[in-house]
Amino acid sequence: MRLYRTQRLVTALVALHSLALGVLSWFFTAHWFMLLQMPIGGYPFWPKQSGAMHVSLAFAYGLGAITPRYIDASIRVIILSKSMAVLFLFPAYFMHGAPMFILLAGLVDLSILTIDRKST
Repeated sequence: MRLYRTQRLVTALVALHSLALGVLSWFFTAHWFMLLQMPIGGYPFWPKQSGAMHVSLAFAYGLGAITPRYIDASIRVIILSKSMAVLFLFPAYFMHGAPMFILLAGLVDLSILTIDRKST
């Protein structure tokens, strides 16, 4: 029972993390990316699309925290999406000179992935 509660708590926290990033990217695009020192030019379609994706993933993650029968599916989505994020973010930083925030985001995703795998 304790493991089950831990899974739901971790899933809920990952969902809130994704929701916060999504809202910042989607609705406060210019301010958020200026703060991250990642300038965007013209219409910021891709940063806004990234925000929409994070909000959508937050709902997929949160479903498992709210509805117990979906916890396994939510955990699988977290493992898949965080694995893909790490595979995208680390090369972007180390090979393409992306800002330091990208490395930090990769480390956060890697830590989420590590925590989530330990809870399964």
